Amino acid sequence: MNLLVELSEFAEEIMMGSPEANIRRKPSGSLLNRVLRKLGGVIVLKRNVVEAMWRRTKGFGVKQALQLLGTARAWRTWKSIRDDPKRWVEGCERFDDAASKRFFVEYIKMAFIESVYPLSPCYKLNLKCYNFAYTNLDKVFNKYGLQYLGEGSYEFTELINVKGLFTIETFPFFLAESLIARNYQDDLHNIGPQNDSIFIDLGAYAGETIAWYAIEASDVDVYAIEPGNVKKLLKENLEREDRMASFLRRKRVSWKIIDKFISEDVDLSNLGIKFNKNKIFIKSDIEGYERYALKAFSKVLQEYRPTLAFAAYHKWDDLLVLPEIILNANPDYKLYLSGKSSPPDFILFAK
Repeated sequence: MNLLVELSEFAEEIMMGSPEANIRRKPSGSLLNRVLRKLGGVIVLKRNVVEAMWRRTKGFGVKQALQLLGTARAWRTWKSIRDDPKRWVEGCERFDDAASKRFFVEYIKMAFIESVYPLSPCYKLNLKCYNFAYTNLDKVFNKYGLQYLGEGSYEFTELINVKGLFTIETFPFFLAESLIARNYQDDLHNIGPQNDSIFIDLGAYAGETIAWYAIEASDVDVYAIEPGNVKKLLKENLEREDRMASFLRRKRVSWKIIDKFISEDVDLSNLGIKFNKNKIFIKSDIEGYERYALKAFSKVLQEYRPTLAFAAYHKWDDLLVLPEIILNANPDYKLYLSGKSSPPDFILFAK
């Protein structure tokens, strides 16, 4: 209950503009600074993409729209905490360890700061980290074995050689999230790629998380679920000899692209997924549709209890709704929470 009181008081101060919030911002700012300094090389890649998009739109209305959206999300969260505190207490207590519960509170604090105070100390620290990483980009790439080979054939994509193993075309930020930040891996709780497993990649995009999984594990059956036009780039990365094809063969990784939008009522039997191995890992980053994917896979969760790594930051109540759906499908799950490359993004883990 103490965690909820802390969060509720903080939200009240932030939303009401209390001077006390100025004092309380400092610890969160310090934590944010440490996180961003550690992952600065990842953050800057996102910044490049954002700058390119800004140039295309000439900045017209973009900043104002993003700020309104962020403020609206923060307001809904605060209102929910005020009106239904018991739900937030129960949401926090669903996580299995103290570290995850602390993330639950601290990252929501950061969400308030980033959304409501764009010129707060946290925001300024964020910019400093961007600038630091930008001026040290070559060092960051050298450290992690990534090398730019030139522009890709699609707008904003780059050809990147990965540790001398293969070449992939994608947004540099997405690749760095998978290979450097290792967003969907939780070493503390032994959650990550496993040999002789099935990897279901919901939101495979250009194959960045497949690359991550294949580097870490062998003998893997991959089901890459990605509807729409981007599957063309995904297919090229997976099957071309000058891209990932030979590397995947060496690691004994088979793959199948599924061009299907995952909704709550989708019939999984039509997707062609064979649950013929004991170890199953499902990753999801599908822009707010995670709750519908979990409902679609509810019988799989109940029968096979796959390991889960789900983005839990697209909707304001993801941290409440997603754990509830998982535990309703299978109460034996243990839930953990960790941060993504740039707070306040969250990854919900279940095993």
